[in-house]
Amino acid sequence: MIIQFLLEQHKDLLALADKISKDIRMNCPHGIEAVRSGVCELSGKFQVFFTMAEHELSNDNFKDDESPKQLDIARMKKEMTKFAEQFSAYNERWGALSDVYAEEQRFLNDTVILFENLTLRLKSQEEDLYPLLKKA
Repeated sequence: MIIQFLLEQHKDLLALADKISKDIRMNCPHGIEAVRSGVCELSGKFQVFFTMAEHELSNDNFKDDESPKQLDIARMKKEMTKFAEQFSAYNERWGALSDVYAEEQRFLNDTVILFENLTLRLKSQEEDLYPLLKKA
């Protein structure tokens, strides 16, 4: 089932974000390149997750329905899209390793903030969105 797949993706994304965050807290023992490489991996996984979640939220079960459930799903979809835009802006800002080297501390700070937002977004989906999707 798609919901189970998305939940598994949540676990993968959170585990990878946690691994990178620990690396940052330990002052990057594997180097700033390892942090950026991990972020690139996470970005790819997030794109797959976002595309599948977006597809699931756009299916016919949720069209032309103005129920509270539909309004909640629309709100969560909007929040997810906003986070995807933030992630895209982050990737654009830190896409080149030369930019990372030029402002290492800012890169690390931005990464921590991004991962905090990712964690909040995924936990919100687990608590609010997936129960709604299971009822659809």
